[in-house]
Amino acid sequence: MITIHRTKPIVDTGDKSVRLSKAEHLLITTLGMMDCHLIPTDLLIETVLEGRVSARTDASVLQIKISRLRKKIGRNFVENRRGLGYQLTEVIQFTGGLA
Repeated sequence: MITIHRTKPIVDTGDKSVRLSKAEHLLITTLGMMDCHLIPTDLLIETVLEGRVSARTDASVLQIKISRLRKKIGRNFVENRRGLGYQLTEVIQFTGGLA
């Protein structure tokens, strides 16, 4: 089980507690809110990147952010459905802050 802190960029994977960047925290929170359901790549780009990069590089930037997140929390927690989107593979629990 993954525990995501709502107000601090911290995730607990059960084995370790990991500090995340703001973008990584937003990414895993967005994925976590969908409770292991697939989130389309376009929606993640819109939510996480907030239109800060060009359309040409959006998918590449998202892949880099997901790669960095996987290095911190473990590769098996985020799954890619090629051409469709991403999803978390573990049950999510949120802690801290308001629901």
